Amino acid sequence: MKKTTVLAVVLILSSHSTWAAGEGVRDMFASPYFYIGLGLFIFLAFTFFILRYAFATMKEATLKAQGRWEEYQEKQVEEEGALLRSLTAAVPVEEEESILTDHDYDGIQELDNRLPPWWLWGFYISIAFAIGYMVHFHVTGNGLSSQEELELAYEEWNAELEAKMASGAIVELNPDSLQVLTDQASLDYGRSILNGGCTSCHGNNGAGASGPNLTDEYWIHGGDLASVFTTIKYGVPEKGMLAWKSSYTDEKIHKIASYILSLQGTNPSDGKAPQGELWVPETQEEAPLAETPETEE
Repeated sequence: MKKTTVLAVVLILSSHSTWAAGEGVRDMFASPYFYIGLGLFIFLAFTFFILRYAFATMKEATLKAQGRWEEYQEKQVEEEGALLRSLTAAVPVEEEESILTDHDYDGIQELDNRLPPWWLWGFYISIAFAIGYMVHFHVTGNGLSSQEELELAYEEWNAELEAKMASGAIVELNPDSLQVLTDQASLDYGRSILNGGCTSCHGNNGAGASGPNLTDEYWIHGGDLASVFTTIKYGVPEKGMLAWKSSYTDEKIHKIASYILSLQGTNPSDGKAPQGELWVPETQEEAPLAETPETEE
């Protein structure tokens, strides 16, 4: 009876119609079909256990009336014991002397029990899976490596991004024509992004961590708005800087870059040592040097 119960529960749980809720996992809880399926599952499970209990009660009454109830119970215990032994390959306690080894540790003796069959079969299946995995991914080349999956995902993101740009859903800005934003709303948004998702690399308030300090005048990839905007949007994969164009629109990247530039000169106490080259704006590079006035002797 217990085997029947387990089998029935497994069949109910694995029923596709019971758990076919919505078009995907993301929409599952929003779909009314999920709750209809859940209600159907609860109803079927409740009905099954009620019928099972009624059947067991009737069987017990019938066997007691026939005087076979004790015999039936003994048979059940014997079957359950045989099932347990088949799963564990354990030797009965009364026969343990047959597998007793000569190892003795302060009076504690060791039995030469075999490994449980379920463990052995799991081990054999894992070996077979490993061989199949190796052939699929490393011999035939039919499977994609994690790097290839990442590159494919990037291609899909870029294709989706280009499609949105072509449809006008996303407007692409020209970084060379942008001006640094100074309004408080834009700076607050940039601060929320930098301190929310960039602290692992750039520290709190851009002080630097595994990534460079964003508050000093030294830059690795340029310190003007266009350079900072481009670095955020396209990233620097070889240096570990991710491309954020799939996560933020150009308008949002514009706000983030503007906030980063507003950190210049804040010099936090825990700031990382400068990296890169001293950035001098073009207007200062092109400005003529002031002549040193001559002094009369």
